[in-house]
Amino acid sequence: MKKVVLITVLIGLGGGALSVFPPAQRSFAKAAGWIGAQLSVTANVGACPFLKFASDRGDLTSTYKLGVAHHSGACGARNLDEAFALFSNAAERGYAPAQRDLGKMLLIGDASDMDVPRALHWFRKGAEAGDAISQGLLGSRMMNSRDTNTAAEGVEWLEKAAAQNNRVGSLRLAELYLRGRGDIKIKEDLRRSIAHSEPWAKKGEVGASFIYGTALALGLRSGDSALEAYVWMKFDVEQMIELGLPTRDNEIDKCLQPSVTS
Repeated sequence: MKKVVLITVLIGLGGGALSVFPPAQRSFAKAAGWIGAQLSVTANVGACPFLKFASDRGDLTSTYKLGVAHHSGACGARNLDEAFALFSNAAERGYAPAQRDLGKMLLIGDASDMDVPRALHWFRKGAEAGDAISQGLLGSRMMNSRDTNTAAEGVEWLEKAAAQNNRVGSLRLAELYLRGRGDIKIKEDLRRSIAHSEPWAKKGEVGASFIYGTALALGLRSGDSALEAYVWMKFDVEQMIELGLPTRDNEIDKCLQPSVTS
């Protein structure tokens, strides 16, 4: 409510009142965008008029955040068509988060036909702009390719994403280094697999604990280390059951000695 009163006062008093904002926010559009951004943190429907005011006046961040609000339903009912249009607008003007989210919508056919090549185009745009999530998504898709050059480039993008502490980049690399991949000359490297998966496993990230436990099991098959591996892998199974997702319980015996799992 205070923020709503503030923008009303600003409009009523004129430009001089904008001095209460940091220099970068001293325009009505920027001020409205800033207020909309604060309100949008709690999915407050009151954010949308402010974001629209700023977006209509060319503020890229507000255009993107308004797209997010429409996509999530924070402006009322979900409006995927409007979200798609807003993400497209901001993406075409070079806003990396919008390029990434537009790519996601194209990848799954949200408000449009599924279009993987266009999705990858926008992921690449975001990745080249330094967006870690875009780098992880692009690298993950490219690494699945049977074309060795494409897959090798995918690994490079995953490395860039992981360097920015991106979950997808880190865990795809952790999986890759578990077994290696001969066609792109990636050797098994359990230490690197552990380095990429351990931080995420200890944060409780779904899927990370199984990779981490598997790397421990493959590298150290006896004593406390094998027992620790078993605990991590079973933790992942319990997470999957809780989420209603398929488990990898049957893989534990393949990695550990029968004496550990009995």
